[in-house]
Amino acid sequence: MKARSLRVGCFTLIELLVVVAIIAILASMLLPALSKARGRAQQTSCMGSMKQIGMGIGMYVDEWDYYPSGGSNKATDLTHYYYAPWWAWKGGSLWPYVGSTEVTRSGCPTSRGRLLESYLVNRLALVIYGSDTGSHGFVKPNRLQVPESFLLVTEFNIPNRNGYNYFEYSQTDSVGRWHNGGMNIAWADGHISGLPNMAALIGSRYNTNYVKLSWMNPVYNTPSLVASNW
Repeated sequence: MKARSLRVGCFTLIELLVVVAIIAILASMLLPALSKARGRAQQTSCMGSMKQIGMGIGMYVDEWDYYPSGGSNKATDLTHYYYAPWWAWKGGSLWPYVGSTEVTRSGCPTSRGRLLESYLVNRLALVIYGSDTGSHGFVKPNRLQVPESFLLVTEFNIPNRNGYNYFEYSQTDSVGRWHNGGMNIAWADGHISGLPNMAALIGSRYNTNYVKLSWMNPVYNTPSLVASNW
């Protein structure tokens, strides 16, 4: 009587290829979801850093009644504030109120390691040039008519631009889009929001509340930004 032949318990090449294909399909379905989840976590962390910056600006305002300068001046040029230390640096205007360059300079984990600075400030709030506010000195927040739409801080997009972390009129591309094409914003009323794209930030320039990209017009020349007694 012949002994029964035993089948060796192993995959055939075709079965192995089928298993590999199934794993590849599952991975292709899961990786985008994992990537989006990671992106959302990074955006949330970024918003936390921006919240700390906004609170630091708020504490400065509570003490001094106006926004801090974007940089430092020199004895030979008291009307300009485009010298280091900058607002985000150790020794800058926000240092006593935030006390961490990990927050102010590299607070966005998405851009961290890619850029020297994570964030930008609106130079019409944290003034760089004394002429930005005319003869009225630094900007006083209580004179803004629509603080909920007045941009204070957003994300940087220009690499290797060490220190000059403020909006310039000629640099409308300076806003970073690090969160699936969107960006985080700290507004003058203290709230933080994530906008999905640049169109949501720019809005309509024909709207009387068009203050989101407020570097387009100086504060003192835009009646919709400030009280009538500005």
